[in-house]
Amino acid sequence: MSDKRCFALTALAAAACSCAGPVRYARVDAPAYSLSIWVDRSPLLDPADALQGCSEWLPKGVVCRLAPDKGSADVAVVLSDEDCVADKEGYRVLARAFRDSHIEFVAGCFRQSGGYDRQMFRGVMTHEIGHVLGIWRHPPVKCDGGAPAGSFERTVCGIAVMNAIYDHDVAFVTVIDAVAFDARSTDDSALQPLGTAPTGAAKPADVPTCTYRLK
Repeated sequence: MSDKRCFALTALAAAACSCAGPVRYARVDAPAYSLSIWVDRSPLLDPADALQGCSEWLPKGVVCRLAPDKGSADVAVVLSDEDCVADKEGYRVLARAFRDSHIEFVAGCFRQSGGYDRQMFRGVMTHEIGHVLGIWRHPPVKCDGGAPAGSFERTVCGIAVMNAIYDHDVAFVTVIDAVAFDARSTDDSALQPLGTAPTGAAKPADVPTCTYRLK
């Protein structure tokens, strides 16, 4: 990362950290990328909700659309029909993201009487889409002043939908998320230039790269 870009990211992050709560990214960048998502058929995976969660990234120029089949999608969203069980530390896994552009939701964590928690699903979808865009690290909520200059922990930190732990009140792209997007791994992203054909989602890997949890 160049010194000039590092300084710009640090300045944006510092401005966001100075505020008491999450700051929505207000600027709307010109559409530049496309992302097609395929959603497995399930009562707990509503394609419209998945699309809404993905579309939270539109301010960063990401245009989301639903793919008619898995073979024509950049990202595949599937369901793991497992119970929502807390570990020894009291954390429950909500979803997992894989570097081959698969997202896996844990069904038991979203079920409600007569349906599922739509707001949680959309917020988690926004987070998981952030990973497949190339944001493969979770920004820490608090900046680490002792971390090396220019490190992720000092330049991309604060309240964000991409934090490691789910926050019911942060289901949108914040200024910190915008900084994380700009610092993303462009070589490890499912994004396509706007107007190009999707790549087709690969088979899921055995081990997730990122796991999103709820306390």
